[in-house]
Amino acid sequence: MRPRSALLAAVAALLAGLLLVPPASADGPTARASVVGGIEVPAGRYPWMVALSRGCGGTLIAPDRVLTAGHCVEDLRVSELRAYVGARTRKKGGYRYDGLALRANDVATHPGYKPLEGGGPVNDVAVIRLEAPIPNIEPVKLAFTGDTPLFAGGQEATVVGWGVTRTDLQSAPLATKLQRGGLRILPESSCGRTYGSGNAFRRSVMLCARSRNATRRPNTSPCVGDSGGPLIVGENLQVGIVSFGISCGALREPTVFSRVSGLRPFIDQPEPVWSPQPLQRTQIEGELRVGNVVSCVTPEWRNKVKSIRYRWGINGVLAATGRRVRVTSSAAGKVLQCRAVATNEGGSTPAPASPIARVPRG
Repeated sequence: MRPRSALLAAVAALLAGLLLVPPASADGPTARASVVGGIEVPAGRYPWMVALSRGCGGTLIAPDRVLTAGHCVEDLRVSELRAYVGARTRKKGGYRYDGLALRANDVATHPGYKPLEGGGPVNDVAVIRLEAPIPNIEPVKLAFTGDTPLFAGGQEATVVGWGVTRTDLQSAPLATKLQRGGLRILPESSCGRTYGSGNAFRRSVMLCARSRNATRRPNTSPCVGDSGGPLIVGENLQVGIVSFGISCGALREPTVFSRVSGLRPFIDQPEPVWSPQPLQRTQIEGELRVGNVVSCVTPEWRNKVKSIRYRWGINGVLAATGRRVRVTSSAAGKVLQCRAVATNEGGSTPAPASPIARVPRG
């Protein structure tokens, strides 16, 4: 779940920082509950539930398609992603799970997606195409606009995921077993009052829900690690995708979910615009000496490329942009690398950085 509140910047920074914790530190004290205030899911209850090796959730919506949040696949090279279909248990030591492990072939983000840093998340949804179809698992049912009375304000719903288990985020463990928690969907006006009726909360593509018992401690809420997971009404109707919140329920605020029914035109596309995927790594071309101009050479890409950005780093710190740069004396003796990032309507993807090259002194 992504944090979203200018008034609670400290909380947002804490949440964002936790997303950068390396997988090895994903384990902590023994998890007793998750989806903060939730309970363990019985085996076989949600066979369409998917865990992603990026620490997010998702759902199987077709034999070869997974639905998740757009912010879960930002700057994703699909060669690095694993989807664990039917997962229930997270293995210690990172984001590995039981269930059927499959590679991802492609990923497409909503063309109107805006990340947190760009004023979002907005249209926070993405579709992953798996390497092979899974014929023996019934996909989750997705809500249509006509189903709106089933998830109007006041309706009970369930959120499912492997997120952190407490609101003290610096020491909270991720769940080792899939968890679920009971929420109540709020009227759109209530969401607007909490998050603002402008860009922060868009009724057409968002809905929100909070703990069924607002006075309970801990307040039931999705949290970091639950992103991309489902909000379910009844037994099997997915109406939302975990998107963002403020404090994981510590302040009794609702969580915002991407509204599945409002995003069906994108979700239902048989062939969305799949993001570019690199076939090789980036290279540096030219003699690497102070005063010389060198070029960042983009690799070949699979899928359409609309534009390419170039980033140069000195000793791992961003130093310049643009395809060509002049090597200055400040780089002498230091490591220089470049990276190409390709973009289209389906997302942006960085190619692996160029091999490490040290600038000679003198």
